[in-house]
Amino acid sequence: MASKVPGVQITGGREIRKQLSALGDAAVADLKTVNLEGAEIVLEEAIARVPVGRGSKKRPGGNLRDTVRASATKTRGTVRAGFKKKAPYAGPIHFGWPDRGIAPQPFLYEAMDVRRNEVERAYFAHIATIKRKHRL
Repeated sequence: MASKVPGVQITGGREIRKQLSALGDAAVADLKTVNLEGAEIVLEEAIARVPVGRGSKKRPGGNLRDTVRASATKTRGTVRAGFKKKAPYAGPIHFGWPDRGIAPQPFLYEAMDVRRNEVERAYFAHIATIKRKHRL
């Protein structure tokens, strides 16, 4: 079954990772850097789109926004939101909860959609640089 999560998929990514892995840890670190940069492009947009509630004296608004973060591995960059203690409601806000009358506000998916072309351009530019650097 195909994933419903939006993203950029790279054809030939497995072959590039295999070649770079054979070159050693420095080459793999380059892949992590590329993937983190792509995630940070989406992160910037996601932070701008995250819904911010009114909050209260005990819990000021913006807790969910403060939990949006980017991470990367050699195979992908990821943007996530929510922590169990600080914003356990991240999932219901993003995906909705019809039984409770909460409409979905898919700010992470929207951020990826808006920045998809920018991520793709950055990725291909960096991969070309890495290939030149490692003479692939």
